[in-house]
Amino acid sequence: MGIAVTGSGPHAGDSSDVNRMPFDRAGVTVVHGVLAAGCLVPGGLLFAALSGGSPARRRTGVFLAVFGAQGAVGVFQSPASLPSVAVVLPLCGSALVRAGAVCVACAVREHRPAGPADDRPAPQLARPTTAAGA
Repeated sequence: MGIAVTGSGPHAGDSSDVNRMPFDRAGVTVVHGVLAAGCLVPGGLLFAALSGGSPARRRTGVFLAVFGAQGAVGVFQSPASLPSVAVVLPLCGSALVRAGAVCVACAVREHRPAGPADDRPAPQLARPTTAAGA
C-alpha cells in the first residue's frame, strides 16, 4: 500500500508531466494507515507474549518503536504538503521496518520460552537394528 500512496501523490522534484498512479491519494492513504495500524495489534500482542528480557522481546520492542516512528512521519506528511524530507524519511523508514520485521521473525523463531517443556527429558533416538537381528 505504501507504493500505491507514493505513486499516487505529488513529490518534490516531479514535473507536471510525470504520470502518477491513477488512485485517489486520500483514499489510498487512509487504507494504508488503517492497514498499518492493524499491523501494530499483532506486534503488540507478540511483544506482550514474549518473556521479559529475551532478545526476541527486545527486537520486537525496537521494531514497534521504528514502526510507530514511521507512522508518525506518515501522519505528519500529508498535512504538511509533503516537504521533501517527509518524502525521503518514509522511504528510509520503510527499509528499516522491513529489516526489523525480518529480525523479529528470526528472533522469535530462535526464542525458547522457559517453562514445563524444559523440564521434560530429551527424546531418545531409537537404536539401529540390523536385518539379521544381531
